[in-house]
Amino acid sequence: MSDFSGFKDRILLYDYLLLDESKGTENGVQITFENDKIKTIYTNGGEKLSKWPKNGSSSIKTGDAMDSIYDKLMSIRKSQPQMFERTTLLSKNLKKSYDAEMAKSTQWYYAFQPEEKHLNQVSMHLSQGKLQYILANYMRNY
Repeated sequence: MSDFSGFKDRILLYDYLLLDESKGTENGVQITFENDKIKTIYTNGGEKLSKWPKNGSSSIKTGDAMDSIYDKLMSIRKSQPQMFERTTLLSKNLKKSYDAEMAKSTQWYYAFQPEEKHLNQVSMHLSQGKLQYILANYMRNY
């Protein structure tokens, strides 16, 4: 994502945010949200963080409210623009409003666990806004 207009509202619709350089690095940051708060922060290298960046007055922290992190992220972007070269919102929270940007996507998918040791995943493949085909995977873990 290079255009951050609308990002402040869109971030509230998702459960996962990825920030990294365009080439992908171990220092990239993966942020998960739950109950409208930051749940976890990890680097792509697997290091669990309680705040990111580790140093700085604009750091975001686990437990921060989602609606308060936009300004911090934009402040961090000024000092670390390379970490915002590949900004991706993933895992759309289905309990929240529709994101019109999803219309640009070539694939939508969702997964659910109907019972223990079973996972169902459905992916819908789109071209020019029209459904081309659907794939359903039914997985069982013994």
